[in-house]
Amino acid sequence: MYVHWWEAVRDSQKWKIHVYTEGDGTKRSAAAPTEKTPRPTGCKAANKARGNDKEAPNEINGMKEQIGAFLQAQAETKVQTREMMELQSRLSAQKLEANRLAYEAAKERMVAKLAEERTKLFDKFTEMLNADTTGMEPWAKEMHVRAITSDSSEKDMAGKSMGSLEDMRPFFAIQVRRIWQEVNLNFENGGQ
Repeated sequence: MYVHWWEAVRDSQKWKIHVYTEGDGTKRSAAAPTEKTPRPTGCKAANKARGNDKEAPNEINGMKEQIGAFLQAQAETKVQTREMMELQSRLSAQKLEANRLAYEAAKERMVAKLAEERTKLFDKFTEMLNADTTGMEPWAKEMHVRAITSDSSEKDMAGKSMGSLEDMRPFFAIQVRRIWQEVNLNFENGGQ
């Protein structure tokens, strides 16, 4: 008659504890349970011990919130880093533009300086061409004519456009050197 209930509860934990503490039911003289006998753990306590309690979702939610806060902080850091890189890029571009403008200004100053030196050299050459040779001694007059109309100067002048100072310097340096050498030779020979 109670076989059905026996089969349903015979493997349960509570029944096994009951049989262990009070016997298997064959003895009718079993002692009554006392306060010293521990009660079996209930469902809530067992779930809590296993970690399947209702507080676990709260802990998971707390961890999810922490992860969410971390991800949000990481995203904010990425945004700040991107903004910093854009700022550095703009500053770099501004520095580059300022350096380019400074270079252009220096280049223009150099071109102006070269043009000024070239003008001075042309003025000196024009002065040499327009020099009054009537009061010069014959050897000085000859040196003057050679300096202005020498073959090397024609070669130098024909091959170059005389457009830059670098083109003019060798020409005048050669002419001045040649004139001084000839003047020194003539002076040593007694002005002949």
